[in-house]
Amino acid sequence: MIKNKINKWILFLYFLTVGNYAHARVINVNSCPVPFDFTIADFCVLSTIGMWIAIPLIIMVVYVGFALFTGLIRSIFSR
Repeated sequence: MIKNKINKWILFLYFLTVGNYAHARVINVNSCPVPFDFTIADFCVLSTIGMWIAIPLIIMVVYVGFALFTGLIRSIFSR
């Protein structure tokens, strides 16, 4: 009884949020952000691969910078 109600609520929330129609977007080579980029199946290849590399690097640099900053502050105040 309770499981059926939970399943009904989950399905209801799914159809309200995710269950709408998806609209495809066609990308031309002219609309790719990187010059000399090419498309495969409507994906800008160079900019997609660049984001796969750039975003993790940015996250790692921010994490290492924050760790160095907190280590420096701790060493200053531990004296």
